[in-house]
Amino acid sequence: MKKLLLLLGFLPVLANAQITVTAADMPEVHHSYYSDFLLDFAMIDVSQTGAGYTWDFSTAISAGQDTLYAAPVSSTPFAYQFFFNNIILYPEYAADYAVPAEDIGATGVSLTERFEYYKSDSEGQKIVGFGANVQSVPTSVRYDTIDYIYDFPMDYGNSGTSNAEYLLAVPTFGAYGQWITRTKTVDGWGTVITPAGSYPCLRVQTILEQIDTVYADLVGFGFTTPRPTDTIYDWVANGEGIPVFSATVGAIGITSAYYKSGEI
Repeated sequence: MKKLLLLLGFLPVLANAQITVTAADMPEVHHSYYSDFLLDFAMIDVSQTGAGYTWDFSTAISAGQDTLYAAPVSSTPFAYQFFFNNIILYPEYAADYAVPAEDIGATGVSLTERFEYYKSDSEGQKIVGFGANVQSVPTSVRYDTIDYIYDFPMDYGNSGTSNAEYLLAVPTFGAYGQWITRTKTVDGWGTVITPAGSYPCLRVQTILEQIDTVYADLVGFGFTTPRPTDTIYDWVANGEGIPVFSATVGAIGITSAYYKSGEI
């Protein structure tokens, strides 16, 4: 009986213990992850965090649903796959899956029908590059320095900065590229409650800075343009693939937020 009482007393401690996040907790190929974006994200408070904290977003109101499908690399356009489906020549860039991404438009530059390529391993969750129609020419673009979204193993108190960059030739124009800096801090652990459930989690704060660079051959001139800085807060749980809750903060406050609502 005494042993049973000791075990029962220990269960709440286990339930509230810190978790560790690894590559096993990232998206799986062929899986679809559903997230509901919020109608009332301006009412969300992301300022509070710490050890053993509970974030209660259970009353968040959905404004609709998005889907993230972790597509096999082989299902993306063949010309896009050059760096990302070649484990012999480019093992560092051999991707686990691909996700459709936003088009990029800059002065004289058009990158459309983009796919970003992701790789998860013992070092972290990474974007290794992308494929796109560059001025309507299908192109495979690897990052000269790989973009680390998360560093593994991820535990409370971890922090660090990663830098990524790429530069690509743009037909009939010149060149386009980006510098990307992510400053990451695991600033909380505990439980997050969303309309979909309650999850033991880590909270990750990422300050994302991006600078576009453009060079025009015709005028022999280039320039750089900083993008607005975003601060991204992700609540990451074991085995969920994507953050179970996420909010992005810009200069005027929260600009978007979502919670994971399902997967298949």
